[in-house]
Amino acid sequence: IGDITFYKYTDKKQGFKDHNYTLTDYFFEKGEYIYNLTFIVDPKAEIDINAVIASIEVEELDPETFGTSLRSQNNPDMIVPVKNDHWTIKAPATWAPSSYGTSAQFESDYAEASIMISSSTDKKYTATELKTQIKDMIKSVKEAGATITSDMKSTKFNGHNAYTFSMKESSENKPASYATVYFIYENNCLVIIMTAYDELYDTEATKSEIASILSSFEMVEK
Repeated sequence: IGDITFYKYTDKKQGFKDHNYTLTDYFFEKGEYIYNLTFIVDPKAEIDINAVIASIEVEELDPETFGTSLRSQNNPDMIVPVKNDHWTIKAPATWAPSSYGTSAQFESDYAEASIMISSSTDKKYTATELKTQIKDMIKSVKEAGATITSDMKSTKFNGHNAYTFSMKESSENKPASYATVYFIYENNCLVIIMTAYDELYDTEATKSEIASILSSFEMVEK
């Protein structure tokens, strides 16, 4: 369009309460910068995206004046370790790892996806007590409007005994999101790991990145 070459992809999703929506991403390059425009619209709406795109005017920016975007500084090949006295995990720099005390959070640069980890040694649990706490959490999220897509079950998490459940959250005002919660209890330490992503990013690429990060998780041997 004009002197700008756009690249785009379109994805149709069902996430709002009563209708589908369409996500269209446009990318273009001007000078040293890459720009991304995202349109999320009801396909029934009378919105002329091409008219919006055609109205865009972009002047080339000087990187010495405006600097380098933070996203481009995050090297996808750089792996950042996060560890404390109880567990360790690694994630690409593009997942913006951050840690505080016995907790950590990872948020993708490229998708509405995240991983959150918290741990506590404040209480000792029997198997029955732990399952009761998980059932109480499931009851709480259901009361808040979430749909349980996979009820509590025992599993193996990188060789560690664990429990897990999955849920879907949706509202009229934003796309649906999916979350899976894992509970690992070892050496009197309870670790809770939650992965989450918006339905817009319900792709094999997102799931593969999450699985790759989770595969690096280990409990510290005592």
